[in-house]
Amino acid sequence: MNRSKQKNKTSTGVRVVILVLVLFIAGSLVVAKAYQMNGKAEEPVMQEYSGEPEQESEPESPVCLNTEPELPEEPEEELMYGLPEEWENESEYGYDREPEEEDIYEPANEEEPQTESEVLGVNIINISPERLAMIDPELPMVALTFDDGPHRLTPQILDILDKYDAVATFYVIGMQIEAHTETIQRIIDSGSEVANHSWSHLSFERNSASTVRAQIEDTNDIIEEVTGIRPTQLRPPFGRTNRSVENISKELGMSMIMWSIDPSDYLDISPYRIYSHIMDKVQDRDIILLHDIYDRSVEATRSLVPDLISRGYQLVTVSELMYFSNITPEPGTIYRHGRDR
Repeated sequence: MNRSKQKNKTSTGVRVVILVLVLFIAGSLVVAKAYQMNGKAEEPVMQEYSGEPEQESEPESPVCLNTEPELPEEPEEELMYGLPEEWENESEYGYDREPEEEDIYEPANEEEPQTESEVLGVNIINISPERLAMIDPELPMVALTFDDGPHRLTPQILDILDKYDAVATFYVIGMQIEAHTETIQRIIDSGSEVANHSWSHLSFERNSASTVRAQIEDTNDIIEEVTGIRPTQLRPPFGRTNRSVENISKELGMSMIMWSIDPSDYLDISPYRIYSHIMDKVQDRDIILLHDIYDRSVEATRSLVPDLISRGYQLVTVSELMYFSNITPEPGTIYRHGRDR
């Protein structure tokens, strides 16, 4: 009896111990779970690395339909297009030298302006009475001009002009004249005229006042020596000028003649493109730019001269164009055509 009671007490004690252990373990698990849920910091979400630095997004700017995009500025280039090699490296007058401030020429005193009769007398010196009688001021007229000669091709241009009783103005390079004096004299004898295009085709705006003056005067001197006529027209190389060039031209009594049509015959294009560009754009009193140093220009001229005439245009020199347009060319002033400026 006593032994049975003792055994029951022992079993009850074991159950109590087991129950306490179970409750202890369960409590510990509940506490741990609560701690894990409430005390653990949230881990950041990791993104996959793409190998490129992260870029911040910029706010979109409003679109303006009236604003044109800005284009990058192109570097200014010297347009040494298709010229003879000896001109490109010409250094006699210091082509590579940039002008300094003191090189800008300003006349010390203003000279009295020439009267209209004096200016006209100078500029029509190469207009013969026969030519004056041939031209009808009431009919359309244009002036063909040829730059960069005299050249071995210049006589072919003169042959074309002679065939149709036409004339033109030749803006010549001084350093080329000595080797082509017969061509220069033929230009004058045929009724065409010779004008100044510098000594060696330097860009006037990139050189000193003394260099520009020498380029102009040396060319005038040799033209006068060969023809007996001192030019009063200047076409600056590349058509580039500035205040200093204008002042020098004014002092030397030379007007500056540019052009109103440029078919870009200095580019490697076909004669037909040269011809069609001019025929599409030509109008009364135009000054047309060509070059007598390219075969393509000669070939274009073969069709250009008769077709301009058949369309009703009189082919005249620049001096004749100005005279019959009632324009008195003023020294130092730029002219691009014979219409009202």
